[in-house]
Amino acid sequence: MKRKLLARNTVTSVIYQMFSVLCGFVLPRMILSAFGSQTNGLVSSITQFIQVINLFDLGITSVIVYNLYKPLALHDNQKLSEVVSSADSFFKKIGIALIGYVIVLAIAYPVFIDSGFDYTFVVFLVLIMGINAFGQYYFGVVNRLILIADQNNYIPYITQTLTVVCNTVLCYVVIKLGGSIHAVKFITSIIYLVRPIIYALCVKKKYSINRQMITDGKVLDQKWNGIAQHISSVILDSTDTIVLTLFSTLTNVSIYNIYFLVITGIKGFITSLTGGVNSLLGNLWAENRKESFVKTFQMFEWGMSMITVICFGCVGVMLVPFVSIYTKDINDANYIQPVFAVFICLAYSLYSLRVPYSSVVLQIGHYKQTQISYVISVIINLGVSILCVNKLGLVGVAVGTFVALLYHTLYFQYYVYKKVLKLKVKRVFKLYFVMALSIVSGYIVHLFYTPTSSNIIEFILSCIAEGIIWTVVALILNSIFYKKNVLSIYSKLGVLL
Repeated sequence: MKRKLLARNTVTSVIYQMFSVLCGFVLPRMILSAFGSQTNGLVSSITQFIQVINLFDLGITSVIVYNLYKPLALHDNQKLSEVVSSADSFFKKIGIALIGYVIVLAIAYPVFIDSGFDYTFVVFLVLIMGINAFGQYYFGVVNRLILIADQNNYIPYITQTLTVVCNTVLCYVVIKLGGSIHAVKFITSIIYLVRPIIYALCVKKKYSINRQMITDGKVLDQKWNGIAQHISSVILDSTDTIVLTLFSTLTNVSIYNIYFLVITGIKGFITSLTGGVNSLLGNLWAENRKESFVKTFQMFEWGMSMITVICFGCVGVMLVPFVSIYTKDINDANYIQPVFAVFICLAYSLYSLRVPYSSVVLQIGHYKQTQISYVISVIINLGVSILCVNKLGLVGVAVGTFVALLYHTLYFQYYVYKKVLKLKVKRVFKLYFVMALSIVSGYIVHLFYTPTSSNIIEFILSCIAEGIIWTVVALILNSIFYKKNVLSIYSKLGVLL
């Protein structure tokens, strides 16, 4: 049953990410063409400032999922009701705080940020874009977490896929009809409010939960220990755009976010492959199946190393060609930034490598034990980005993210191996050696291939060729150094097929 759920969750997640990436490319290009780089930069900037509201949940979402694993595994409806009731109460307070934040942001943003737009124009845009965030937090978070903790991730994925596609189609229609950026964002906010409604209906049908149960406030006893982890995650996702907004220009924000479209796609793809594994790790830990937990983690770690090589090998050589085609005929900014492309790829390859270790820490509830590392990574990220942005611009914020993620990845590797799994860290050295060999080999083959990408057809063909090159290189080298792992994957794929 667990394997079927894992397969179902993975497939629906991959489908969602495919549509999310496709639609994520289409909509910003339409906004760029219809409204220009300045408006695109403004929308991207406001989006990041609104996403800072994620700070309000103080990392409790991870703690809620951790506390849901055991009652769901044991079918303990009373304990489940206690956790859900406590979580509902917390997020109602978050909803109230969120309203206040959005109002303050709407008033203050056009005062402190020289966007070049009319004050009223910016105020209404912030308020419209804040509607969606409020709906997600006030109505949908807890129900979505219940589904995820019970390994029913496929329900949110299907819902998100449908709403993303509907949003893109309707926004396209609005833009073609000459609608304003306000109308486009209003459509998005209304469509995404459908998500929490669907989650609520599914949870009501599948579970017997008493949401009115009175708790003593100790049900989520680790909720404050997730704060550092959560703040670090939010700052990592938001720092670059916010630093560029405050210390650079909205045009640079627009350039950054065009490159980040691809990075977001890769992050989403990685999430689609790992979401089901995260839930599986949490369930194995809750059921005290330590041997299965270690074996699952080791396959997870190895798989992520190979995925990182393939994904970021392709992105590293195709990112600038993609941007040049994507921004063709957009002449109000210089979108060709090869040095920035290199650093942003390096930074988020580390994000990919960190996934197995951060997953273990979150799934087993080691929030308090690791929170100092999150604080340090936040300081590094902000400090380096602010110091470098004036002289290096886009490259400066990418360097800040790279240094912070390098520290955090190394820390997490050490912690998981020494404190959780009680294994020797030197096992990772072999992993790094194979990755380095794969990267060098893949790049050498790429140099002999030297694809041309002057139009979208050539670009797609080049991407397919690069994907084959990096996949074949990674498979050959891993078949030599990790033969058992590769054979295990082949056998599991054979069973599924």
